[in-house]
Amino acid sequence: MRGVSDISVELDFINEEAIVMTKSFTSMAFFVSALARELFVPEHLDDYLLAIPESSSITLENSRKLINGYYIFDINHFVFLGYEEYFAASMEGLIKVTESSLIEADCYQTLEYRHGPKSKVRRETLAVISVNPLATNEELSVAKEIDLLGGKSIIISGEHMPEFDQINTFYHGKDFGDWFLRVIPLQLLGIEKALAKKLDPDNPKNLTKVVRL
Repeated sequence: MRGVSDISVELDFINEEAIVMTKSFTSMAFFVSALARELFVPEHLDDYLLAIPESSSITLENSRKLINGYYIFDINHFVFLGYEEYFAASMEGLIKVTESSLIEADCYQTLEYRHGPKSKVRRETLAVISVNPLATNEELSVAKEIDLLGGKSIIISGEHMPEFDQINTFYHGKDFGDWFLRVIPLQLLGIEKALAKKLDPDNPKNLTKVVRL
């Protein structure tokens, strides 16, 4: 691919030892997000490059603290909800949780979840909603509904929402610039659930590092 490309970028600091790849996704997504700013809003690039490393550390720390407060052994159903770029983050989380922990997991656009999939909500359900600043109130109402149905909900947002269990990225832009950071807590959930099931999250069942056709 590098040989036939006019321009190539090598992120040589990434060294994935595990089959379930986590570093490569967030690093490549960060690069593409920064490149988009360089191409379309170059005046915002420097601030973005300064904000993301701090937001990354905060997101990781907040994720660990919150997840450690759950009795992960009792959770047997994950739900990941979001819109636009946050839906993409939810889909990546679905892949990582499924392959590492072999647990039932669903992913939907947030309000779509009301149109039937919510019938699966039970006491063992943990829903993670990546809140879009353009639809905050509507998405928070879904979180409340899941709680009323007996499940548990976690909110991921750049803003403080004290009435919910929350992972705060402290990214205050309205441009979805923290979308790939929101995969981090989903990756951690997969790892913690795998360990609770006595599985090796670095060597998932039926998978190899490279897809062979």
